Amino acid sequence: MKKIWQWILIIFVVILIAVRMALPSIVLKKANQYLETFSPVYTAHIQDLSLNIWRMAYTFNQLNVRMKANNKLFLNIDEIDVSIAWREIFKGRLLTDVVTTGADFFLNHEVINGTKSNEATPKQDAKNATDKLFPLRITRIELREASFQFGELMSEPQSERWKISGVEGVMLNVNPVKTNPITFFTLKGSMFDRAAFKSAGKLKRLETPLAWKSDIEIQRFDLVAANPIFKRTLPLTFTSGELDLYSEVKSENGTIRGYVKPFLTKLHVIGNKNDFQSPKHFFIEIMSALGNAILRKSDTKTVAMRIPFHTESGEFKIDTGEAIETAIENGFGKPVPAGIENSLDLK
Repeated sequence: MKKIWQWILIIFVVILIAVRMALPSIVLKKANQYLETFSPVYTAHIQDLSLNIWRMAYTFNQLNVRMKANNKLFLNIDEIDVSIAWREIFKGRLLTDVVTTGADFFLNHEVINGTKSNEATPKQDAKNATDKLFPLRITRIELREASFQFGELMSEPQSERWKISGVEGVMLNVNPVKTNPITFFTLKGSMFDRAAFKSAGKLKRLETPLAWKSDIEIQRFDLVAANPIFKRTLPLTFTSGELDLYSEVKSENGTIRGYVKPFLTKLHVIGNKNDFQSPKHFFIEIMSALGNAILRKSDTKTVAMRIPFHTESGEFKIDTGEAIETAIENGFGKPVPAGIENSLDLK
């Protein structure tokens, strides 16, 4: 009798090992079959999948998302780890934690225009893919070593792309309940491998329309490094200058309200005449230089202002009066206070 139970145990262990070995490849095949056709605009693929039974977790390796039209890479993630949130079990909720490592986002006009095409349904595509890859609801999302690259064309040189690298972020209480309705998030990284970028905020995901509030800080942004982009978009050419920026924004009942406070130090805008591409470009640079001379705070060589903004009936509006007033006051001895004001919050 004892030997029979030993054999049963051995057979059970062998079956468990066989299932453990076969299951990842089966699940991976099904997932990739779905991701190949989950969207009319995008296609996705997972290179590998591993399971950790003892930890109640599974891990995707090398997930990439491409545009179907031209096979351009939109998103690549080295690793996505999904595990049971044990702390939530004691609260009577079966939820998961998701940790992504090495997520690289490549954003450009082609990607943006793809989301605006007639057949595109980006929100529904994202929801469907999330439901498929993460069958249990998520309570916490963590970003590690992520990057965001923005370029008109991804063939542009690396130096001409807007890039936020070394991004670390956390979103807590992703699936809120009425007794705990607020989702919190933090995000930090560096721009052009130098400027420090930070953001923090909250969302009320149970409300319709979505209510949210965000603080943003950028420090030591090198304006000269961004000249290739400024020349095409503003256009402006900086021969020197650093930017610190502070902003608060909130959206409630479909209305956005906020402010932005830019601080420009050691600023010099007039460049070499070879940089002037048109009379309009020359005029903008001359006016910027004149404003620079008037509004710069003499002791710190800082140009600063507070720019309030809001939406009204769907139209974006800027309070130019306060912006000009605070800029002039800053230049004549009443400095704009640096930092987040904490003057906005959700009701």
